[in-house]
Amino acid sequence: FGENVTDFIVNSMPKWFTGGLSIACGMLPVIGIGMLLTYMPTKKYIGFVAIGFILVAYMNLSVLPVAI
Repeated sequence: FGENVTDFIVNSMPKWFTGGLSIACGMLPVIGIGMLLTYMPTKKYIGFVAIGFILVAYMNLSVLPVAI
């Protein structure tokens, strides 16, 4: 539909709704990691999970280099 229609829709939304969407978007990575840890055998590979967390969190690496 184009940029004009998208801008109209976004500008028509109330601020409380867009604020709620911002909060939900912030929660999505946490939910995704939680779901991933549910299906992974984390007890078996807890060392790799911890090392990956440290590399991503403290060395400002993205997930792709850690995964490779």
